[in-house]
This record gives sequence, C-alpha cells and structure tokens, in this order.
Amino acid sequence: MIGHLTMVLIENVTLMKLHGAGDDAVQKPILPELWRAKVVMIRGDKMLFQGFERVGDQDDPDSRLEKQEWAVQVMAVQPAELARMSHHLP
Repeated sequence: MIGHLTMVLIENVTLMKLHGAGDDAVQKPILPELWRAKVVMIRGDKMLFQGFERVGDQDDPDSRLEKQEWAVQVMAVQPAELARMSHHLP
C-alpha cells in the first residue's frame, strides 16, 4: 500500500496510522491503526514496526487485539502518478 505514515502519542501509548497521500488533513486510515507501535529494525530506506491492531470495530477500545508487523519503505520523493492511483501496488 502507498500512503503517508503518522505516529502520535496518546496518553503515553503510541498510535501509528497509514493514510492516503494527499489526505493529510483528515488522515482516514487505509489500514487498521497500529497501537503500541515501535520500530524494531531500520536498514537503509526500510523499517519494521511491531504493534497491535484492533480486530472488528476500530472505535471499540474493548475489541480484540492481534500482534502485527508493518514493513515500511520510505519514498523520499513520491512519483506524481503513484499519488493519483489506487493505494495498492500493481
């Protein structure tokens, strides 16, 4: 998926979300948010994050959590055609 990452601290808990390029105001997640996100590896332009995603209702704090890993590649300059296309790579 292609998008922008945002990481915030909410009451001492990290929250990371991936939202669409150009959606910096609303930041509607295109994946379930990653709670208690932490970086576990950085190598060049690639990073690996671990955390927990809510299963089911994303707004219900009592929803079941699953441990997840996000593999992220940083794109310094995003090609204009990628910003206009679907968030899924071909």
